[in-house]
Amino acid sequence: HDVSQTLLKATLDSVVEECVSFVGVDINICSEVLLRHIAGLNANRAKNIIEWREKNGPFINREQLKKVKGLGPKSFQQCAGFIRINQDYIRTFCSNQPTDSSGQSQGAATLTNEKLGKKKSKADVTLTPNPLDQTCIHPESYDIAVRPRSLEPDAQEGIDSISCYLASLLPVKPVFRFCVH
Repeated sequence: HDVSQTLLKATLDSVVEECVSFVGVDINICSEVLLRHIAGLNANRAKNIIEWREKNGPFINREQLKKVKGLGPKSFQQCAGFIRINQDYIRTFCSNQPTDSSGQSQGAATLTNEKLGKKKSKADVTLTPNPLDQTCIHPESYDIAVRPRSLEPDAQEGIDSISCYLASLLPVKPVFRFCVH
């Protein structure tokens, strides 16, 4: 026990932050402690993200982060590129939700009928999944990432087509799927 506990903690925190920055974090399954290691997030913002997720269900896209209390434009800009949203998880979550008497998924209602924030900018968020949200591409660069695909004749194949195209360009990086306590 000759190792300084303070130095050990600082070193381990640094390694976790480096891994988070390189790999990214699936926001729908990660812990509050892991969220704290993402650029632009602190303990309070991480707690607010977890509370939002517990109240409203999983995040469908990165834009929904803008609805989280205390997460303003600068924090969003800093953290968005390190946050991943696994589209398979979203599909699984929505398909496992019970249906109501009208046949509509209650999970879908939970995801679309959330309480809107007081600011207009918090309400202007769509609930459409974006395959780019599972990559390291920052939302500011989405239009550039999609542009080459839009020049091809079969560009209207939709989201899956874009996702496949991007997957062919990007190295696959695993997403953290464990809890840090």
